[in-house]
Amino acid sequence: MAITLNYADPMTRANIPGAYVRVARFLGDKAQVRAELAVYASKDARETKGVRPVVVKTLTVPYGGDKAGPGGTGLLAYLYGVVKALPEFAGATDC
Repeated sequence: MAITLNYADPMTRANIPGAYVRVARFLGDKAQVRAELAVYASKDARETKGVRPVVVKTLTVPYGGDKAGPGGTGLLAYLYGVVKALPEFAGATDC
């Protein structure tokens, strides 16, 4: 599971057309989940051994402790939904 978009990082001002973004890891408890997002130049870059993300972001979101995730969609699907709702990732599509 991942998303793609033409990404413009607000902190570094890096512009990455066709960026490939995935939840690299997450951890949490019944109250919240912290997710690490890895932004790659492309899906091919992600699949190439030794290529590191261009940008790594950390996101903390509220969580109710339900293994199915809020709304019953699954925790990972919930996290991607939260990411796509952020202005920084507006227009992202699933891939």
